[in-house]
Amino acid sequence: MASPTRETRLVEKGILKTLLVTRNPVRGIEHSTGSRHDGQATPSNIFVTAQLGLSTAQLHAKFMDLVKQRNKEFGIVVRRMKSAATPVLTYKFFPDGREELIHGIQFAAPGRR
Repeated sequence: MASPTRETRLVEKGILKTLLVTRNPVRGIEHSTGSRHDGQATPSNIFVTAQLGLSTAQLHAKFMDLVKQRNKEFGIVVRRMKSAATPVLTYKFFPDGREELIHGIQFAAPGRR
């Protein structure tokens, strides 16, 4: 019988504490987190909190600074996910203030296409 899904804190104060795992054993992790979906360890809900958060305007300004520092044409923001590999609401943000909706993208592991 599968383990029920429950809250699993993966990162605390910026430090990775554990991983999502299925019933397949993983060295160093003692029990399943009940996170099997589509044949792999996948989160069903993700909650992100910050102790020293930024306002929306500050976060956007910092993001645009990173885009410029890295000499990129645009940055990408994912607002909603369907699954771990499939975003459903994704935008390009340009340094001049434009936003452009991106259609039909999927995430893949490096080297896999």
